[in-house]
Amino acid sequence: MHNRLLVMARWQAKFRSVSLRLGYIGNICWAFLFFPVTRGSSILPLVGLTSESSIKYHIWLGHLSNVLFAAHTVGFFIYWGITHQMKEVHIFLYIC
Repeated sequence: MHNRLLVMARWQAKFRSVSLRLGYIGNICWAFLFFPVTRGSSILPLVGLTSESSIKYHIWLGHLSNVLFAAHTVGFFIYWGITHQMKEVHIFLYIC
């Protein structure tokens, strides 16, 4: 795999990097997704929010994480198609 990354075109490497970072940012959204909905959270009073008023932030974080993970998934499918790795992905999914 390391040799394949060295041979890869520069724009393909950037495309892969952007897709990977979208997944990382989505994970960060998930880390903060459930803070606003817990009623006994000690973090909410520190920022001046109640449990009821923080639900809109929970909804927006959920929507944002869905968009980020969808872009991450589509980006990697495009990347695998461009680099001709789709057959390897299909074999891996078939084995699992």
